[in-house]
Amino acid sequence: MLDQVYLAPRVIVVHDGSVAWGYYRHAAVWDGTYYTGSLDSYAFIEANVENQPGDGQSNVHYSTARKFRNYDQAVGLYVYTLEQQFRTLARNYIRNQLGEPYKFVGSYKSDTSTWYCSKLAWKAYYDMGNRDLDYDGGLYVYPDDIYQDGDTKIFATGS
Repeated sequence: MLDQVYLAPRVIVVHDGSVAWGYYRHAAVWDGTYYTGSLDSYAFIEANVENQPGDGQSNVHYSTARKFRNYDQAVGLYVYTLEQQFRTLARNYIRNQLGEPYKFVGSYKSDTSTWYCSKLAWKAYYDMGNRDLDYDGGLYVYPDDIYQDGDTKIFATGS
């Protein structure tokens, strides 16, 4: 799947056992700037508790492609209703959040002082492309919301 991803900024959602908020556990955005073809190169931007176990990076950061190969299922999505230039603006918006703090509980969609995985992708496409990828319109946006939204389509799957 990762070989097909580097064509444009894309969202990936992953499953590794269902969680309280849905089937998909995590979301990240592809940024091929540092991708060298190696699974150990930095390929995704995510907001998460940590990049590698024990590294203490509780913020928006780059992660390796290998991290996403470790999930039992991955689905690559793209915002098909948006022209490439707006997808690029969305990716650049996400890059501008690098180093910003991670927070899930109490970090509603309208709050831009902290980030969690799917909120980061949602806000970028909402602000830069005028696309609301939140399927149910709740206070939080979850990976399942992005997966189910009518503006996204699957372009690759892997397990």
